[in-house]
Amino acid sequence: EDVCTDILKTLKDQASSYLGEKVDKVVLTVKADATKEYKQCLLKAAKRAELKVCAFIPAPVAVAMSHNLDTGLNNTVSGIGSPEEINEDCLGEKKAVVLDVGYTSTTVSVLNIKNGL
Repeated sequence: EDVCTDILKTLKDQASSYLGEKVDKVVLTVKADATKEYKQCLLKAAKRAELKVCAFIPAPVAVAMSHNLDTGLNNTVSGIGSPEEINEDCLGEKKAVVLDVGYTSTTVSVLNIKNGL
């Protein structure tokens, strides 16, 4: 918990410095199988770092969001294409398999995405 608090404080300070304004809220990604106890530990660490946790997002969902699987935008993460360019194949209902390959474990998550959710 102490190490997590220190990391959150450092990241908060760096973000505040970069943005030029106070950062006091955070959205944290967690393992897909994060326990309630794990999240409670993160909440305590964030509070000690003077951060309010707005939400926990499972890592596979965060990955999908970062690659625009939730909006159907085409190739905006890699810089190819523009946000206005919509890949028609990505609209409607779809499934995405997200592999979280870690040092000691691999997690497989199947996301059902319907109209961006």
